Amino acid sequence: MTSDNKALALRALEEFCEPGSFGDFFAEQEISKDHVEVQFHCSLPAYKNWLWTVVLTRVDKKSPFTISEIVLVAGEGALLAPPWTPWAERLAEFRKQLREEGRAASDAEADAIIQGLTGAEPAEPKAPPKVRVRQRRIRVVGEDSTATNDEQPQEPQEDSSDAGAEPKTKVRTRKPRVEKKKEKSGKPDSDSDK
Repeated sequence: MTSDNKALALRALEEFCEPGSFGDFFAEQEISKDHVEVQFHCSLPAYKNWLWTVVLTRVDKKSPFTISEIVLVAGEGALLAPPWTPWAERLAEFRKQLREEGRAASDAEADAIIQGLTGAEPAEPKAPPKVRVRQRRIRVVGEDSTATNDEQPQEPQEDSSDAGAEPKTKVRTRKPRVEKKKEKSGKPDSDSDK
């Protein structure tokens, strides 16, 4: 233990914590060669047996220690919060308690009592979301014809003379967004005028 580490940790607590929230020095322990924890008692009434821990670090042996973090850590015999219990389990336990006390005969009655206690209204079933279907243009491109962006979608036509020929290929295309914007505005691109 060095007095420099203790003094640095104490200055950090004085700057970080409210006056009177930390007490006497508790311990100093070396975590690794360049990490040290300096601990002080916490004097807040709700945090009996908790410790303010100041973590000091340095880059190498030649460098001085600097403050890495300040945390409040539970010490031996500290009062801790109970383990977390999911809401569904707590609700099931409360329903069971209401039935055992004779205040409810079923889960539905227990739920009605719970809604009365919380003031929550029963949730109404939601309407199914609206579905929007987008249509795509499909152009048929044959061996003889070439497709351009201005062509309208065509349906494939069956021809009895094409009985042995390969089926026509369907090609999906989209106009680039820039061209669509030009078509809507009806104005030529300002860059192309120059």
